[in-house]
Amino acid sequence: MQDAWIVEIAEADKRIGRGLFHFSQLPACGDRVSIPNDRGTLDILGVIQVEYAPVPAEPLSNAMPRTEPVATIYVQWVEEDDGQ
Repeated sequence: MQDAWIVEIAEADKRIGRGLFHFSQLPACGDRVSIPNDRGTLDILGVIQVEYAPVPAEPLSNAMPRTEPVATIYVQWVEEDDGQ
């Protein structure tokens, strides 16, 4: 599993953090991801950019306490899937 933050880019370049999610494979630009919303349905989001934050194979210093790589997936809202 790979961890990634999902950040929605809304109108006027407003950024909305949608949370940290586990992925079996990270999406690429142009892909869509579906994540739960607080209304009990799914939001379908289009991936516009993926930013990777790898971890050095050998520790460079104590300044980087992370031991697992993480990514940030920037998305734009496409539609809500109400299951119907």
